[in-house]
Amino acid sequence: MVNLTDKKIGRIGFRWSILLLIGGMFLSTLWGHIQLEERQMFALYYGTKDFQILVRPSANSTEAEGDLGIGPLAFATHWSGKKFYFLESGALDAKGSRVKVFDQEGKLETTIACASEPKEWMAIGFDGTIYLFGEAISVYSDKGAPKLSIQSALNNQLRQALRDGWELRKHYFVVDYAGCVYLSGRVSGEFKTLKLSPSSEAAYATLSFGVVNRKNGHLSLLSLDGDGSEVNQTVFDEHGSVVNRSRMIAFTRRSLKTYNQEQTLLRDVSIPSTSMSSIESQLNFGTGQWEKLDGRDALFLVAEPSQLRWERRGEIQVLSRYSILEYDRQGAFVGVRAQFNDPDFQAHKSMTNVWDIDREGNLYYLDFQADHLRVMKVAAR
Repeated sequence: MVNLTDKKIGRIGFRWSILLLIGGMFLSTLWGHIQLEERQMFALYYGTKDFQILVRPSANSTEAEGDLGIGPLAFATHWSGKKFYFLESGALDAKGSRVKVFDQEGKLETTIACASEPKEWMAIGFDGTIYLFGEAISVYSDKGAPKLSIQSALNNQLRQALRDGWELRKHYFVVDYAGCVYLSGRVSGEFKTLKLSPSSEAAYATLSFGVVNRKNGHLSLLSLDGDGSEVNQTVFDEHGSVVNRSRMIAFTRRSLKTYNQEQTLLRDVSIPSTSMSSIESQLNFGTGQWEKLDGRDALFLVAEPSQLRWERRGEIQVLSRYSILEYDRQGAFVGVRAQFNDPDFQAHKSMTNVWDIDREGNLYYLDFQADHLRVMKVAAR
């Protein structure tokens, strides 16, 4: 039998506490990149009433089988994070598209009936002005009154851009602090960003293909460089059977360039492949403006894993599971801020339609359940 004195026990306890402290610091560093501190803001049930969200489940189990369901066309938050906006289709009751505005507790504040022309995209101005886009742009005040002079100026420039050969991609629609509208597309065979001014005296501008900061109109370009290698991506159904396999380019190096409104380079941050964390290296980075910037110049982007799975939640089908990553203004990886599921709705056009950020870097995303959706919040770090 070994007889330990109180002093020896104290020394051993001290050593163990140091080891536990070091181990805890290591685990904290390791898991800090994937720790998700999320909470539910509020929930909205499916239905056709004003305080509900219009959702009709798909009839089949995978997107490839067609007959996709109906759900929100777009989701956005006010730059302050105090209001939440849903753009709905009127496919079930023939009332046309409409916007519903909820407060932080899920109380309906406003319902705005849109014009007869279908709308697919939504952006929110700093003052709560609502911008909608389908074949043309519609502009409404936060109370639902049309802003016809701004709307006319934007559409005149849009029509001129189309006459000049612009081919819009219609999956990127952003408004900055000054009410300038940004869309993406192709002109002269190159991907570019189209800038429209709310002034009737202004002409449209052609910018580089990138992501616009709503705070200042600065344009950031995230460069994803492939090394020639490829990775497999496999999609499984809810029973674990393979429904699709594809090959994706493995992006291993990135750079982040930011330009002001005069297209002067403000910063150019290189991110060599050796700096990638183990978490990043397991994810595939989407291209095509799946990114957003907050008021701190932090960059948020969507990444997808090598394996995706269809999941059934009641009659709702979702593809699980995508990650939203954050990089600070110097290009350093902050971590995986959230993980979300992609619903199989016909109206769902882009990976940016189910999540948004406010000026402080708080992140909000939609979580679709069997009979309701949850608005989730992940607080800024």
